[in-house]
Amino acid sequence: MIERNGLTHLFKEIKIKNTIQDLSIQYQKFAEWLRIEVAATIYHLFLAEDNSPDIFAQAKKAHSMIPYTIMKNAIRIANPAVVMSSILDIFLAQPFGARSLMQRIFSLTLNDGIRAYQKSIDGVREKFGDAVFCDKLREFTYADEETKNTVRAEAKDDGVDLIVAILRTELIEPALTGEQIGKIFNAYVAWNNAVENVDVEMQQGAELFSYLKTLLKLYTRQRDKSMMLSLIEEPVTLRLLRDLFTIFYEPLVRVYKSANVYDSVTDFAVFADDIIQASLSIHDIYYLLICVGSRKVSTARHLRRSEPDSSSVHRPLPTP
Repeated sequence: MIERNGLTHLFKEIKIKNTIQDLSIQYQKFAEWLRIEVAATIYHLFLAEDNSPDIFAQAKKAHSMIPYTIMKNAIRIANPAVVMSSILDIFLAQPFGARSLMQRIFSLTLNDGIRAYQKSIDGVREKFGDAVFCDKLREFTYADEETKNTVRAEAKDDGVDLIVAILRTELIEPALTGEQIGKIFNAYVAWNNAVENVDVEMQQGAELFSYLKTLLKLYTRQRDKSMMLSLIEEPVTLRLLRDLFTIFYEPLVRVYKSANVYDSVTDFAVFADDIIQASLSIHDIYYLLICVGSRKVSTARHLRRSEPDSSSVHRPLPTP
């Protein structure tokens, strides 16, 4: 595939062969590798990552909003020269100046993500007795790039964590008192020595620093979604998508002339349904395993509590 004219040779063979089993052995291996890679990507995206539940919920909602039937009929009745225009009109048309379907889909999923991150942020903020730390991290997240680069350079030059550099800098408001800066430094030291140290005060400091790192990550992800939402709402974005689509217009028209592409719309819809059902089934299995594990732990604890004290148990004398 990566050799010269690799894709050309692949497409030529696909054109004359009817099934994967008829392909050359190297292309059969490629198809198997591609199948495994797609499955691994779906698994990591919807199940394995920390934010997989959010991504799965957004994908499921977006899938429910796509008009597959309308798309299939538009492709079936239109001639190849206007198929792409019909599809673009479905997703990018703005009737009476309203938002397009694509803008609505992206806005819905992004707003759900923003609200979910805000809920997590509120939960982390409640763990702080002093909100000034949280406010300063948020200000850094939305600061201009020049200020961010300056703070990052300070952290690198001084050999400290970015959290420390953010909270001690005077470039970002609000400013911290000497006592607050000392508290952050102590928490940073506790974080670096959390494994070796079992002191309660050190553990509390390490926990504080871990909350700060989590909060910065949440603020960053929320900002990214907000920026993406603003980008989607821009009218120039729709024009850019149309211009990009025209690049692939000619080869796609050739494909439409030689294949029943409208059947692929149904195939993709069924494929998306299968992914959703499989992911839900795996989530149910995870939940059942957690429940079983919880019952086992509860049973073990109950048995340990019900065991008589070893000192009060009458032990038989050893046999001589």
